[in-house]
Amino acid sequence: MNPVSLFRMIVLIAALPTFAVAQTSGQTTSQPVGGIVTGTKIAVIDIDRVAAESSAGKVLFERLKEENDRLAAERAKREQEIRDEQAKLASDVLSSEAKDNLTRKIERLRTDAQRWLEDAQTEFQQKQVDGEADFQKKLSPVVESVAK
Repeated sequence: MNPVSLFRMIVLIAALPTFAVAQTSGQTTSQPVGGIVTGTKIAVIDIDRVAAESSAGKVLFERLKEENDRLAAERAKREQEIRDEQAKLASDVLSSEAKDNLTRKIERLRTDAQRWLEDAQTEFQQKQVDGEADFQKKLSPVVESVAK
């Protein structure tokens, strides 16, 4: 997972003069208010870079990476458990009843694993959204000061 891809936006802040909109014969034109044109200032904040290089961004990325690694380990554990049970099922020493019971157990494990995975993905996505919102909240005062 590319942590920079978590923040795919560039904020454009323009301190432009105020324009009045005039309509003449169905056409819209913009003219400077008061007839005075002031200088234009444009600031571009690369949110990707800020997120990748700031301490708050690094903390968020690290937290999400740790959570992703934990989920991957749990998923691998569940998949291994299913493979182990399938290997037992292939054994010739099991009775018909034992094979039926093991087949039901494997299906239950698969169903549980699928539900767990769906829940884990939803939870992870919510943590990601919450983390990004918190990061943007921390970034907001910086953006406002640049705008001024």
